[in-house]
Amino acid sequence: MVGSTANYGSDLFARFQIRTPLKRYTGFTRVNFDVNDNLTLFAEGALGYSANFGGQATTTQVNDYIVSRDNPFLPAATRNAMIANNLTTITVGRFNDDIGRWRIDSDFTAKRLVLGAKGKVFGDWSWEASYQTSRNLEHWNVQNMQHIANQLAAMWVVTGPNGQPVCGPIATNPNLTAARRLQVQSPCVPFNMFGSGRGTPEAYAYISGHTYFRQVTKQDVAAFSIAGEAFELPAGPVSIATGAEWRKDSLDKVGDPLSNTTAPWSFDNPQSFSGKNTVKEAFVEVGAPILKDLPLIQSFDINGAVRRTDYKIAGKVTTWKAGFTWDVNEDFRLRFTQSRDIRAPTLSELFTRGVPGGPGLTGQRNPFNGATGAFNQQGGGNPNLLPEKADTMTAGLVFTPTWSWLEGFRATVDYYKVVLRGAVGSVSAQETINRCFQGRQEYCAAITFDNSALGVALIKVFSFNLNKIHTDGVDIDVSYRVPLDKLPGNLPGRLDLRAIHTWTDDLATTDAVRQDDTAGAGTGIPSITGNYTATYSLGRFLGSIQARYINEMKYDTTFIGPNDPNYNPASGSSVNKGVWPAVVYWNLQAQYDIISEDSRKIQVFGVINNALDKDPAFGAPVAFNTLGRTNPYDFIGRSYKMGVRFQF
Repeated sequence: MVGSTANYGSDLFARFQIRTPLKRYTGFTRVNFDVNDNLTLFAEGALGYSANFGGQATTTQVNDYIVSRDNPFLPAATRNAMIANNLTTITVGRFNDDIGRWRIDSDFTAKRLVLGAKGKVFGDWSWEASYQTSRNLEHWNVQNMQHIANQLAAMWVVTGPNGQPVCGPIATNPNLTAARRLQVQSPCVPFNMFGSGRGTPEAYAYISGHTYFRQVTKQDVAAFSIAGEAFELPAGPVSIATGAEWRKDSLDKVGDPLSNTTAPWSFDNPQSFSGKNTVKEAFVEVGAPILKDLPLIQSFDINGAVRRTDYKIAGKVTTWKAGFTWDVNEDFRLRFTQSRDIRAPTLSELFTRGVPGGPGLTGQRNPFNGATGAFNQQGGGNPNLLPEKADTMTAGLVFTPTWSWLEGFRATVDYYKVVLRGAVGSVSAQETINRCFQGRQEYCAAITFDNSALGVALIKVFSFNLNKIHTDGVDIDVSYRVPLDKLPGNLPGRLDLRAIHTWTDDLATTDAVRQDDTAGAGTGIPSITGNYTATYSLGRFLGSIQARYINEMKYDTTFIGPNDPNYNPASGSSVNKGVWPAVVYWNLQAQYDIISEDSRKIQVFGVINNALDKDPAFGAPVAFNTLGRTNPYDFIGRSYKMGVRFQF
């Protein structure tokens, strides 16, 4: 069990599948009709369907369950030991293997239709107008889900008037909170919790059930754009593009009745909600050559863009970019861009209806009256969210030497820096009421006060625009293509070498409490990654070997490892192994063109990924699979793929 060694050999996470059966169909078609030389009508249609069947995961364990000495299912030896020690109750945990795993079936259908026209006007200006409609439908069904309140009630068993085991009184069941008592369904069926498979079929049916949701997402888009060369400068023509767009997004989600009324399930409890938003945008983009054919300036071009966006919910916002490219000569190019970027909150972030509140941690404090207890809390969307805003800067160098002895070489180095303000995030119930007490009214709106001893009926743990995120780093891309007959040995074929290297210096999130830099940590991304490829080609054959590198990573930046001077074995934040080691994965690929002509091709290929069968770092599958983090590791092991490609 998590936090216990009582069930040696039973691993909670061993029940999760690495892969589940997947079925997928996709289709796409496009039709063009040339009305004349200056007008083309077009239509696009796309349909996609995917389904996962039988995905399974473990059931939720029961921790700290109080068992009465009067439970008729209690083993005699345990009852005798309790009597001998004058105990009326004991506290136990239970691993619910006998309830069975969740079975998760899901499917997703996407439909898209586009109608439009494009053509030429004013000579060589290009224009395009289109209307797009998309509909996505998602179903999610989970069988054998635990009904937590029913299980807690069913395990509190006493002897009935007729001598048969019955459920004890709900009102005096010490394992049920006030919120859980409201979730218990009647009639209660007693469950023998001692040992595996001791319950009756009726009891297992009572403590488990079926949860589901159906979600429909729609988007409609109308757009128009026109682009061309407006006028001439001494260095060349000035290009301009402008346009406008209208979008309407809507989402409608329907969850099962129990999830919406009492939220009793051990997982998900999908809530029904709906929401919509409309957006109007207009933009202008300009590219202008300023200088050319001067000493140290082969060409110098500037580019810029501005976009005005009007969200019906979040209001108006302006984004822009400005940059230049400077070709010093044929060998060196410099480039620079500065921009203001945004991300609007999603419909889920705006409108999600959270799970009805249950009590959170004990020992929480109401700063308004000094009372302590457990706040009832509820998650959910926040319709007052504003777009996240980021200032982005990139600067780079491109080196493509024309020297004969280095022909085929190319290198780029780019530095980037992003500062994002108003990042969407949430704070705990305790922090919400603390900030309300400090006078921040946006947090007070999430609290329902009452006349109870604690003084709080409910705290909604909303998302707010409360974080600042800063990241910067360097991307390096180096490639070299050389015919081998130019090298000593006069070998046949060609060799292509490429190295892509990324260094992330910072990935820091700052809120009102602290700053957390997750570059090089499992809670963020690796600080150094690299992809290195060598490809050999000869006639119709091509083979390559790839090495993928990830540098060592901390499990969590909040944990202190034994190499840290602040390491203290008695501290809850100190861990005996807090670093995952660096890893290299080797991949192999080969292909051969049986037929290779202008109009047709038949190619056979094979791929071996993780050729050395390198295991992921200890603990990484749990951290990345269960916590939704970006996964840099390979969890499958050595895998093979073979196939044939046809072109006619």
